[in-house]
Amino acid sequence: MVRVRAAPGSPYFVTEEGAPWTPIGHNDAITWPDLAPLFRRRDLAVVERHLLELRAHGVTVIRLMLEYCHGEHRYLERPAGRFVPTMVRLWDDLFGLLERVGLRVLLTPYDTFFM
Repeated sequence: MVRVRAAPGSPYFVTEEGAPWTPIGHNDAITWPDLAPLFRRRDLAVVERHLLELRAHGVTVIRLMLEYCHGEHRYLERPAGRFVPTMVRLWDDLFGLLERVGLRVLLTPYDTFFM
């Protein structure tokens, strides 16, 4: 996947190749209905169709939280420092799907609003 950076001398974005890029975002979560089938690879095709639909409607970037603690079995590490294999596979699958459909990701380390 080609990286995006600020365009020199302007408040716009370009890819590493110099092509213009506009962030049109969608907020999602791995426990929400459209991405939930990623867990344990229940239905990757459904998730891919969702991402393709977002792309078809002009979305260019999806915002996700890496550590989404609203579900007991969705921790990336448990305990801290020990990665959960099913979650590593989920993220590997998701990044592969995002790359295949041409969406970029804005990855937030954890949910900053959860208290």
